Amino acid sequence: MNRLLNWLGKMVESATLQCLSPIHHRLLFFLIIFLLIASTAAIAFDIGGLPYNWFSIPVFLACLFFKRKGLIVLPPAYILLLVGLWSRQEMNLADMLSWSAFEFAKWAIVAAFTIITVEGAARRRRKDADLEHDVDRARTLQRALVPPNCEIGRVKLCGIMQPCRSVGGDFYYFRPFQEKFIVFCLGDVMGKGVPASMVMSIVMSFFFEWGKKSSSPAQILGILNQRLLGLWRDDNTWFTTLFYGVFNEESSILTYASGGHDTALLLKDDGSVQQLHTDGVPIGAFEESVWEEKSITLDGGDRVILFTDGLTEARNSEGEFFTFERVVKFLQEHSTLSAEDLAKQLELAVLRHTGGAPDDDLAILVMEVKKGVKWNPQKTLVAKELGKSKKS
Repeated sequence: MNRLLNWLGKMVESATLQCLSPIHHRLLFFLIIFLLIASTAAIAFDIGGLPYNWFSIPVFLACLFFKRKGLIVLPPAYILLLVGLWSRQEMNLADMLSWSAFEFAKWAIVAAFTIITVEGAARRRRKDADLEHDVDRARTLQRALVPPNCEIGRVKLCGIMQPCRSVGGDFYYFRPFQEKFIVFCLGDVMGKGVPASMVMSIVMSFFFEWGKKSSSPAQILGILNQRLLGLWRDDNTWFTTLFYGVFNEESSILTYASGGHDTALLLKDDGSVQQLHTDGVPIGAFEESVWEEKSITLDGGDRVILFTDGLTEARNSEGEFFTFERVVKFLQEHSTLSAEDLAKQLELAVLRHTGGAPDDDLAILVMEVKKGVKWNPQKTLVAKELGKSKKS
């Protein structure tokens, strides 16, 4: 039954009044008339094994292509059936009326089933189209929340966000605040699709509000944890993993904390790779939680690479993961790339590994400390994007 409904739905999509040209309408009209006349002749001259069923064909076609308007074919079909039966002179009037009424009832069932199926398929397609339109708008809004690649003071920040569906739960965020701090983070909301994207929007709105109020990553994670727990109350299944860093332009010190997220990597200017690991549980999962905070001094040319598990857990056709070790090896082999090129090439590497689109949301963020640029206390931190500039 489901296959039949899907088949009829596809026919409606391509062959109903909404898609056919006027000339096709006329051709269908004359075809139905021809079939009615042919069915009458088949009964009159006893052509075919079951000529009475021939009338079902024009009835079906009329209701399929013209829906409720196709019911107009029933009265002439009934009259033509009577004409065919009368011309054979094999039945008396009572038997002829009884038999024709039975046939008419069969046609009515065919017509009703066809119209219900066609209109139901059309409604489903309209709902699917409306849902697709809403998802497209959600994708546009979600991408609007993600900041563009920017240069801010002494650092360059470049990211890539690739949901496996139209929208997803992976995200990244960065902004300058006060005179010398740049905050950046990358997170992964549990789940995929629209629900995960809605939670992602809540988390992003939090950073818009709190991203400029504290230079302590652990404190920010603690406040966000309480905010999410207050929203979920008894349902804490919508937690998020998160890496949060604050870079001090004056001292070149990066302070960071992680809420159960994948270990970040530090690619030094000399090509060596270090792990930036801290202890901490996912955000929004537990009431009483503590997040470890660490600090490290960065040099010019150093790059901090953040990514979601959509990178390390991406599988190829043989089921092999991209793996954390493969990421480290990739960074060592491409240590001369800029932040923007590093993010792009890392995305291409995982796409080559999977043979196409990944089966999970993917986000990558690279923060690079520019060489030979010193902190200027007299200059306000400004985000520069594609020749444009905007103050935070």
